[in-house]
Amino acid sequence: MSQVIAGPGALASAAANLEHIAAVMYAADQAAAAPTTTVLAAANDEVSAAIALLFADHARAYQSLSGRLAGFHADFVQTLRASASAYALAEAANTSPLQLVEQTVLGVINAPTNVLLGRPLIGNGVNGAAGTGADGGAGGILWGNGGNGGSGASGQTGGRGGDAGLFGNGGVGGAGGAGAKGASGASGGAGGAGGAGGRGGLVFGNGGAGGAGGTGGTGGLGIAGTNVASGIAGAGGNGGDGGPGGQGGAGGAASAFGQVGTAGVSGSGGDGGAGGTGGNSIAGTGGAGGNGGNGFAGSSGHNAGAGGAGGDGGSGVTGGNGGAGGKAVDSGSGIAVGGAGGRGGAGTIGGNGGEGGAAITYETGDAIGGTGGEGGLGTGASGSGGVGGEAVANGDGTATGGAGGNGGSGGTGTYGNGGNGGKATTLGNGDAVGGAGGFGPIGAHGGDATANGNGNATGGAGGGGYNYGKHTGGTGGNAYSHGAGNATGGVGGNSLILGGIGSDRAGGNGGDGYAYGNGHATGGRGGNGYNWAGNGGTAYAYGKGNANGGTGGKSNTYFPGGRGGDAYNYGTGDATGGNGGAQGIYDGGDGGDAYNYGTGDAFGGHGGAASSGGVRGGHGGNATVAADSSLAPGGHGVAVGGSGGDATGNSTEGGNGGNAYNAGTGDATGGNGGSNMSGSNSRGGSGGQGVNLGTGNATGGDGGGGMTGGIGGKATVMNAAATGGGPGNATGGDGGVGRDGTNGGSGGGGGAAVTLGTGYATGGDGGNGGKAGSITGNGGKGGNGGNASAPDLTHATGGKGGSGGIGGPSGAPGTDGSNGQTSTT
Repeated sequence: MSQVIAGPGALASAAANLEHIAAVMYAADQAAAAPTTTVLAAANDEVSAAIALLFADHARAYQSLSGRLAGFHADFVQTLRASASAYALAEAANTSPLQLVEQTVLGVINAPTNVLLGRPLIGNGVNGAAGTGADGGAGGILWGNGGNGGSGASGQTGGRGGDAGLFGNGGVGGAGGAGAKGASGASGGAGGAGGAGGRGGLVFGNGGAGGAGGTGGTGGLGIAGTNVASGIAGAGGNGGDGGPGGQGGAGGAASAFGQVGTAGVSGSGGDGGAGGTGGNSIAGTGGAGGNGGNGFAGSSGHNAGAGGAGGDGGSGVTGGNGGAGGKAVDSGSGIAVGGAGGRGGAGTIGGNGGEGGAAITYETGDAIGGTGGEGGLGTGASGSGGVGGEAVANGDGTATGGAGGNGGSGGTGTYGNGGNGGKATTLGNGDAVGGAGGFGPIGAHGGDATANGNGNATGGAGGGGYNYGKHTGGTGGNAYSHGAGNATGGVGGNSLILGGIGSDRAGGNGGDGYAYGNGHATGGRGGNGYNWAGNGGTAYAYGKGNANGGTGGKSNTYFPGGRGGDAYNYGTGDATGGNGGAQGIYDGGDGGDAYNYGTGDAFGGHGGAASSGGVRGGHGGNATVAADSSLAPGGHGVAVGGSGGDATGNSTEGGNGGNAYNAGTGDATGGNGGSNMSGSNSRGGSGGQGVNLGTGNATGGDGGGGMTGGIGGKATVMNAAATGGGPGNATGGDGGVGRDGTNGGSGGGGGAAVTLGTGYATGGDGGNGGKAGSITGNGGKGGNGGNASAPDLTHATGGKGGSGGIGGPSGAPGTDGSNGQTSTT
């Protein structure tokens, strides 16, 4: 025994090491549970099945024994820690000679009261031992603080803090013990309540703080389903629910000259237990995974327990479906996290992944939905991913929907579709974010997001499409904002480059954005496609914010880029169509249209650029301003068409500019055509038309440059009530210039101008011809000026003809274009 030592540090270190050993053993047991309790038979016969069942039964017996040993181990560690704490207090009291003198003097003074009343005259009360729930001792009758209460054992109440005498503070209540882990499939134990704080001194002193409540116990792991040789295997048991957290102890009373002690914080709810794994079947259907247990509901002062994970489905000819994740609810400031769905079992037909658990909060905490489970592998067809869990924040917290599970992949059969992302909803001022869709041959939809307060709403991204299927990305989730926050649609899923059938390999469309309050609305970007690219999402704004259509996705092959999303504004903000997607090899995407029914402006989206192998750049989007709106009367904004996309290479042309229509008091301006100044047989895009149905001006867009310049856009003022000398003028767009080349290119014709009012009409100028680049090359022809027409002929002016291009030394110069003609309307 001479080699045995005992010290506070050694005891605490030993307790920590033993606790670490317990954690490692628990993790090992959990990792071994699924493969050892669900042993597959070696062959499809009764003997093999019986052997497999025998081993599985031994494994389940081991798991049961291991759980009981873990409880014994936890009690031993807790006792060891309590001993270390008591040893440390005793050692500290005997380390200083001055303390020894003090204790001797106080021992003489306190002896009579200790004998008669069981408490000292002067001095602090004794602390209750940790892990015992013992009450703290009373402080000295004359002077001294009450002792602190000891912490409770597992699930037990903490000790009450000791009372002070005439002068002194009450002792702190002991913390409640954590609830015990539930047995297989059973709920976790309740956390112990915190001890009450001790009373402060009668003359002067503060009340002691209440002890913290103990954390609720984790729900028990669901029992694994039984294996069978044929038929339907046993379903895994549901995980147990988490136990309730203990109530915080009350604060101690105080004298008239002190403060009442603060109440203890209540303990957090226990996490739900994981669902059991479904049993395996050699010639039948695998058992379904058990559902995860629900986390115990949180309340003011403590967090909710997280939902337990759903169990995995068992294997079979048809794999079992994964279990659903457990739900989490919090009524305080804590976070609620839903459990993840279980994975589908493997088989000829893979099982589907389980749904992610929902998460709900009621005050300031965040809600996070659980992730959907992955689909099971299938040699014929793999299972689909589970839907992400829904998230709801009823207070000011953020809500985030769970991501959808990916479809089953990696087997020899067809891949499974991804699960849709979880929805997200907020009722306070927090943000709402939809969950991302899962991956699959057809990517899943992103989750919708709704912000009913002043937070932002963002739709979830669509899942990517991949491998041996339609290869289509999922649509982004929609976003809805009802307050001051913005609404942004989710990004469409990309179509990846692996496999795919025919022309189906398309990116997903972006989600739509709806802003019903004063925030901005933005459509989601379209997904990139291996073939077809996704279109941008549409945007709708009804208040003071702007509406912006989403950008179209990019295509990687001989397909056009995605079209930009349209934009609608019914309030006081602007509407802007989304830009068309750029093109890696082929045509650019068209720009989105813009419609303004309120008092703001409308801008069409720009067309996407085309590559050298394409045919044209994307056309610019149209823009429309209405005369009136029931939500925001007026129609005072301008309408501007989007520009056409530029192009490069031979036999390609720039996109046409978008048209502009204005029925209010603002101007209408067509978009410019896209240019191609590099191809030997290229054309510039035509300028967009400007049409004014109200009292403003109309201007056509300019044509784009090219080997043949684009035609300028026509301008028309339709309202005969339009006034001259300002509003009401019509001006045609200029023709595009011809590019320089071996022979110079031809300039485009100027756009016509027509007015039915008393304003002026001016035709656009013709584009200049291009310069010859060889000795014998001829200069390009200048474009003709645009015609002009007005009721009063003196208000009509034709456009100027473009100048012919300079020819080579042995070539001819280009012919000048003719001036535009005038006429009456």
